[in-house]
Amino acid sequence: MIPSYLARIKENSDHVELLGVHCHIGSTIKEVGIFRDAAKIMVQFVEEIRNEGFNLQYLNLGGGLGIDYEHKG
Repeated sequence: MIPSYLARIKENSDHVELLGVHCHIGSTIKEVGIFRDAAKIMVQFVEEIRNEGFNLQYLNLGGGLGIDYEHKG
């Protein structure tokens, strides 16, 4: 899937510049491990994209840890 997107960007490089990648896995996630897993996957994507000649400057993991409003104590 990524190769086809990168090909389209290359075809339109006069009008589009790929500077970074972003993912958003949610806003109410309370487990840090899920963000770690997403970061590992996104770093693999960044490496794949850079190997295709793109000079990525940004990786945005988006979202944020949810607040545990129900925690007592």
